[in-house]
Amino acid sequence: MIEKRKYLLLIPCLTLALFGCATNPGRTTESEYTGLYNGEMKVAHEAGQNDTTREEAIANGDNALASGDTDRAMYEYVHALEISGGDADTLNKIGAIHESLGNSRLAARAYTLSLKLDADNPAALEGVGLLLLRDRRYDDARQYLTNALEKDPQRWQSHNGLGMLDDLKGEYAQAVAHYRQALDTPMASGQHPGTALLLNNLGYSLYLSGDWDGALQQFHRALDFNQDFERAWQNLALVYTRKGDYDRALDAFLRVMDKPEAYNNIGFLCMLNKRYEQAENFFRLAIKLSPTYYVKAHDNLDRLNRLTGKGG
Repeated sequence: MIEKRKYLLLIPCLTLALFGCATNPGRTTESEYTGLYNGEMKVAHEAGQNDTTREEAIANGDNALASGDTDRAMYEYVHALEISGGDADTLNKIGAIHESLGNSRLAARAYTLSLKLDADNPAALEGVGLLLLRDRRYDDARQYLTNALEKDPQRWQSHNGLGMLDDLKGEYAQAVAHYRQALDTPMASGQHPGTALLLNNLGYSLYLSGDWDGALQQFHRALDFNQDFERAWQNLALVYTRKGDYDRALDAFLRVMDKPEAYNNIGFLCMLNKRYEQAENFFRLAIKLSPTYYVKAHDNLDRLNRLTGKGG
């Protein structure tokens, strides 16, 4: 339940068109680039782009992306590709936008086209690796992310991805090393959006390895960067529950959920750890606060009764 919610939600298994990297760079056709854009820019706007240079189109795309207009940014980047015949950096920008929007197929296509132009491009290798990780193709993901770091050791997302893969294999010391390396990179060492994620992941690896106090320290550090980081609050509550500090566990859970759900979650964790008396008390508190609609606590109490032989 709670213990499995460490990372950002993984995208369900997809059939991605990842054919691997072509070793010989080559030029693609205009139709292939056009297919990377799936927006609905007006014909009048398209007509106004006829005299735009490649540099102007890229600058327009960068400005649109900075303002949050991803549709306009993709349109401008694709237009730049059609003018110039393609370049890896612009394709990587398109891939990153599609990835952020959950368009995995188009992200994969953009990164694959980038690698066709530059087989050693670290941003594209990382992009493909992260998509493969989300697609649960773990061995392939490890290869791409490792290759990305060989080309550029400062890619924090590649370190984070490899840390996740090591955690899945139970190799926590290696995972911790990757998270610490990621935190030492320039992009993640300051006030960067990825910093809280890395600290949370580092904390969870320490928790899994049995270092609960170290885990608590990292979860608190993650929350120093982002007080609204729900996953860090839940992991903090997890460790406090495991340590038997139920008051602090409740305080942490209440940052992200209502009290009946918090009581139910603490009870569930107690039940998993065979603290059956405490589990029953928390399930009953959840039911008392929400007797008519809180079905989970009722179901968990029934499960607990079966485990302890108290009947159905």
